[in-house]
Amino acid sequence: MEEHNSERMKHLSGLFLECRRWTGMSRKDIEDEYGISRAVIERVESSTVPMNITLRTILEMADIYMISPSELFEDLE
Repeated sequence: MEEHNSERMKHLSGLFLECRRWTGMSRKDIEDEYGISRAVIERVESSTVPMNITLRTILEMADIYMISPSELFEDLE
């Protein structure tokens, strides 16, 4: 079960990193505009750092990139 969840988090990490790069926003830009700290953004985007991220943070990040919850989780098994 833990390995399965780890794969899910890697998927989300990659998605958020790709979205941020696609928009051309820096972590500082997101921190300044949306109030999510750069440290949290780094944890969300990193698949190697232990992710102790709340669902609320994941949904806030999805809102920044205009990703619906169904789109966010559609490719996760």
